[in-house]
Amino acid sequence: MYHLARVLKLFHPDDKDIVAGDAAVQALLEMWDENVLTFRVHPLLSGKIKAGDIVLVEYDFKGPRIPDNTVVKIVRGKTAKDAWQKMKDYFAGVKKRMPAATLPPLELNDKPYPMVR
Repeated sequence: MYHLARVLKLFHPDDKDIVAGDAAVQALLEMWDENVLTFRVHPLLSGKIKAGDIVLVEYDFKGPRIPDNTVVKIVRGKTAKDAWQKMKDYFAGVKKRMPAATLPPLELNDKPYPMVR
């Protein structure tokens, strides 16, 4: 499965504000459904990706439930704009159909968790 996302921030190992234990580049991404996640950037894309890019991430599991969360494509121009808008419009429709979440009121004497001593 692939997921559309917008790059918010990149974490390069040679950035002066980052101390890295590997040579990989990671990207902080806003997904089309408003989740914010960090994914590894495929090594062939690490020098080409930039903040604001629309990307496709491989958002799937390989083998026994080991996720392969990798940015595999950079999408730019009209294709990026159209795809991002399509997904955002879809998500807006989903949100309209979902009932609003409400939490029960919490009274002052309610203790949601027992005190452990």
